Amino acid sequence: MCIDWAVNHKHPEFKERTIYEVYQAEKPYLIPYRGEFTAYRLYPVIVSPMSLVSYDTNSYSVECAYVGLSVQIKAYAWDILILYQGKTIGQHRRTFGRYEHVYNRWHYVPALARKPGALRNGAPFKELLNNLPPALREIKNKLSTHKNADKEFITILLYVPKYGLDKVLAACTEVMKIGSCSIELIGNYLEPKITEIQNIANITIKDIPDTDCRRYNQTYLKELAYAVN
Repeated sequence: MCIDWAVNHKHPEFKERTIYEVYQAEKPYLIPYRGEFTAYRLYPVIVSPMSLVSYDTNSYSVECAYVGLSVQIKAYAWDILILYQGKTIGQHRRTFGRYEHVYNRWHYVPALARKPGALRNGAPFKELLNNLPPALREIKNKLSTHKNADKEFITILLYVPKYGLDKVLAACTEVMKIGSCSIELIGNYLEPKITEIQNIANITIKDIPDTDCRRYNQTYLKELAYAVN
């Protein structure tokens, strides 16, 4: 429709030609389209002891391993990315309020290894406990009768940064199928202790022995006969 309009209307300056004719004449001198341009602002900042970075009065969480380090905030129109040496260590939807705190509750899970009491008292973990996936919630309920319930549940949560949430949930589900909530079994599902043995039929002997090994059997049988007699 736009091209049809340009073909049938005169150019406002070059009245003897249409808009489309002028466009075709100028087209070789125009800069080619290079794709969509995504605007953002880079902002350097230090990660606070609370594992937060501040941008435009608001605070956003990052992985707690980066506390005290210099990182970059990549601020888009609707999103906030936090980068450390090119690696994304935090990603949030941008908030436009003032003095708000935006948490990713999983950023703080590794801190529980040092401060297990934060599970009940820390602000990010209140949201975590209120929004547990069903498998983790059921495991937590089953562990509640154990003496070290919080410590055992924290051990399971610490698997998430290492293996990913989906694998941990799958392991919890498999363990509960057999009526258990053992953290040892969950760990075994995530880290199998028995490795798959290669099929012996497929093993190729690189250096075939040239010694007659039957003599060892003969020696063994002689010693056995001597012991019996």
